[in-house]
Amino acid sequence: MTTGDLWTAGQNPGEGRADIIIPVYNQVQYTKGCLQSLRECTTYPYRVIVIDNASTDETAELLQTYAAEGLPLEIITNAENLGFTRAANQGLQAATGRYAVFLNNDTLLTQGWLTGLTMTAESDDRIGIVGPKILSPQTHCIHCIGGLVFYKCTASRKLDQEIC
Repeated sequence: MTTGDLWTAGQNPGEGRADIIIPVYNQVQYTKGCLQSLRECTTYPYRVIVIDNASTDETAELLQTYAAEGLPLEIITNAENLGFTRAANQGLQAATGRYAVFLNNDTLLTQGWLTGLTMTAESDDRIGIVGPKILSPQTHCIHCIGGLVFYKCTASRKLDQEIC
């Protein structure tokens, strides 16, 4: 199977869109910052899938406000905290876009972030996963330069060290 086989034109209802999956549990201030930066810095077509792991703060109200304001948002609400991994898997099951993007709710995005990732993914049919450059919010040093994992694991590049 090739990458093209996974996304045949006309068969994927979210073709050409990225589904951005964000598991959350409380920390409404982080979620608000993440969603605000997403709305301000994302031009590539997207839908947000937030999995609320039974938050007890104002997270549910915040999500309803963003949905009412027109953010393309699907909210999955869990009756109990299932943890990040299970919530991320729930989001992935709900995803129908060409790309699935995982974000932590404390992520602050920069202009063009998603376009850059999708352009990299499209630059070579062998690429299966791309990762962004991540800056430490406290020091503004590079925490991770990102990486590529090629389809069928033919090559990879990764740097996980802090560089100032």
